[in-house]
Amino acid sequence: MTESLNQEELTAIMNSDAYRNPQNADYEKSQKYVAQGFKNLYPDDDRNEHPENYYVWSTVGDHKVRDSHAARDGEVFSWSDPPEGGHPGEDYGCRCTAEEYIPPESDAKKTFGRIR
Repeated sequence: MTESLNQEELTAIMNSDAYRNPQNADYEKSQKYVAQGFKNLYPDDDRNEHPENYYVWSTVGDHKVRDSHAARDGEVFSWSDPPEGGHPGEDYGCRCTAEEYIPPESDAKKTFGRIR
């Protein structure tokens, strides 16, 4: 099933309670779907081998956050390839921060968010 998942479907799973809530009965299943789905979509992804090259975008979370920055919240980005407007805090008036990317502990390669 996961081989046919596209980015949109993976994002929907990642936004679900099953994926975000460890108490959900489908938590483990959704984690496996996302891990396999990203492995299929991004076979050359090196986020887990070189986590120091990546960060997680984090917003302040209030009503003043730009829509474009809110859409990046929780996504993983590469330090060598900034999104439009730059890395967190670089755009005029941006209060976002770059949080350390810590790969999940698992035997299976897992990736989270879009890679830029």
